Amino acid sequence: MKITDFIWDFDGTLFDTYPYTCDALDEAVRRRGGVTDRHEMMYGMLQNIYVGADIYGKRYGWDTKELVKEMAEIKKSYGALVAKPFDNVIETLHYICDNGCRNYLFSHSARCDILPYFDKYGITECFTDVVTISDDKVACKPSPEAVELLISRYGFDRSSAVMIGDREIDLGSGRNAGIKTCHFPCPIAPEKLNADFVVNNIGEVKTLIG
Repeated sequence: MKITDFIWDFDGTLFDTYPYTCDALDEAVRRRGGVTDRHEMMYGMLQNIYVGADIYGKRYGWDTKELVKEMAEIKKSYGALVAKPFDNVIETLHYICDNGCRNYLFSHSARCDILPYFDKYGITECFTDVVTISDDKVACKPSPEAVELLISRYGFDRSSAVMIGDREIDLGSGRNAGIKTCHFPCPIAPEKLNADFVVNNIGEVKTLIG
């Protein structure tokens, strides 16, 4: 059966947010007199931002929550909407809609941080729904709760749905909900994960429509 319902991750899948997030962590650590390693940071971030920061919290005896808070302040200083979409993201999202299929988003980032990017790049209308843990009060990935919420709202067939992400927790949400998974390896810290499909360019997702 062809794929008709595409559930996307935001950070590191649709938009390349990792570089400036790593920059913010690096600056926060250096301000405190520590030293970072880019690949080490990335592998931590691929789990989640707290894991990435906790590497240095544990190493230097710092409070990780305070370090993450400092990172957030540093990121604000970079200005709004600094991340760019990956190659072929905009074209692919429109292609999916033009072929009668649907896009959804499930992200740990807040809706207020995501939607301005969608507006800037003209893709807001490409999404049937956007679910976030803070706005919709769903459990964090790899919980299937957000996927189950989308299924209950729109009634699509699990066998025709796919969760697309760069991290194991993204794929875990799809896998735990009984839908297909698609891995988009992070270009900075590529890692092969178990998934039904693997794409090295977002444009390749179009082939899943059949």
